[in-house]
Amino acid sequence: EGFIKEGWRRLGEGWGSILYHAGLYAGRNVYNKYLELTKDRQMLIKLMEEMSRIVGFGIIKVININENRAIIRIYDCFECQLLRNIGVKMGSFLKGVLVGWFSRYWSIDPQKIVATETKCIARGDPYCEYVIEKRQ
Repeated sequence: EGFIKEGWRRLGEGWGSILYHAGLYAGRNVYNKYLELTKDRQMLIKLMEEMSRIVGFGIIKVININENRAIIRIYDCFECQLLRNIGVKMGSFLKGVLVGWFSRYWSIDPQKIVATETKCIARGDPYCEYVIEKRQ
């Protein structure tokens, strides 16, 4: 809790960028580890959902996914729970994790992905929601 809150307090938006990039590389690495366990893409998605819950990131649910776009909901997002009701979107780390993960899933450079947080617990929504899309 102190790590997340103090970073935002002391570094502001710069902290969000640090968290995003840490998440980005974590997401890419985790995807590679999961790929070693299974070669099945559907199983990779289920493994991501379960492991995020087990490690305490939150309860990730893939709402929709295709070759260009994914909609992801995160219930009990650890990062945004800490900053609940501050009125702005704050899910930088998990946004990075998702971009990193999907860059491997779609086999593209993470710079070619845009992730938009459409709902956020920190803003008062009941869950966080991300639309992850390939850039046009």
